[in-house]
Amino acid sequence: MVLKFDPQNAKYDAYRKLVRLVAMDGTVRIKCAVTLDALVLAEGRPVVDKKSPALYRKHAEKMHQIIALKYRANDFDALNRIVISPSDLETSRWQSANLSELENPRSSADVESAAA
Repeated sequence: MVLKFDPQNAKYDAYRKLVRLVAMDGTVRIKCAVTLDALVLAEGRPVVDKKSPALYRKHAEKMHQIIALKYRANDFDALNRIVISPSDLETSRWQSANLSELENPRSSADVESAAA
């Protein structure tokens, strides 16, 4: 499973204080969102222009990794979206996840040989 993202299509929703985006898994469209608080936490310092799409693009790779992990875990909200909140940025929450596996997925042959 490799999700495709287009950071240029991300839109800031001022009413909900989040960035909305779409990921694609083949032909399956996955609605996603990143809260403003999560982006500020990712920045690690106070942010003057919190509404700038540039803040999302700056941290897009990390956000995409978390979205992929949540998608694989089937972690959708009540509106059938994957939403990243500040708690998702805590490394302890995803300790069991292997980010390198997302970047270099193992083939079924690799899994079978590791099990033998």
